[in-house]
Amino acid sequence: MKKNTPNIKKTESIGDRLRMARDEKHWTQKMLSDVTGISQPRIVQFEKGSAIPPSDRLELLANALDVSEDWLYFGRTEEQVDNIAANEGSTVGRRIKTALEEASIDINKLSILTGIDTDLLKSYMNDEKSIILVHVEIIATTLSVRKSWLAFGGR
Repeated sequence: MKKNTPNIKKTESIGDRLRMARDEKHWTQKMLSDVTGISQPRIVQFEKGSAIPPSDRLELLANALDVSEDWLYFGRTEEQVDNIAANEGSTVGRRIKTALEEASIDINKLSILTGIDTDLLKSYMNDEKSIILVHVEIIATTLSVRKSWLAFGGR
């Protein structure tokens, strides 16, 4: 299902994108709080930029507001994410494979440890799907690698 990507400048912050998506649904902060279970004061902090939503909260917010986690966190549209996957996706798959080899863990064990479906893990490793932010965090933590390395490479 294609998620909405409100028209917003690339330079805007997570808080700005959160507020814009909420405004597009004509929701108050209280309404968003009620839908997500995230306290209203915490949503205020996210919108003001005094706190950044952790991945579990980001997922709740994105789902409630019908936007992608990538757009909410990075400001990237689905088209941009698809382009990144087409140009760099194989590096994510290779990094997952490398981390698995270094940890001496097979894909089935990774699935059990992370709770991520084996077929979905295989699709990430074969670059058939773009990896979502919450899965980057879970896989990186499980394999004891940096999230930024797993998602973007570099040292």
